[in-house]
Amino acid sequence: MIPLQLSDSGAAVGVLFFAGSIASIVVGAVVGYRALRAYRRTGGRSLLLFGVGLLLLVSVSKLVNIALSSTLPSTALIGPATELCRLAGAAVLTYAIYDR
Repeated sequence: MIPLQLSDSGAAVGVLFFAGSIASIVVGAVVGYRALRAYRRTGGRSLLLFGVGLLLLVSVSKLVNIALSSTLPSTALIGPATELCRLAGAAVLTYAIYDR
């Protein structure tokens, strides 16, 4: 019995998950960047909050997850740090919606 070895299909699934993460980081960053550019053009505060919230919710949370999982020996901090970024992003997006 060989412990913790991936088959060829397991490695392919891992690569697909990583590629999906990279794609979601890029798409979230592009949409957030476009919202920030729209804020600079119009000066609308809700656009700034929308862009920051989206970046926190999608791109920053995934980057924190990848960075912490590749540097920390223990996984006890990865989940809470990722969820904190997502919670902050959701809070900023909610504030953007209800800001007057």
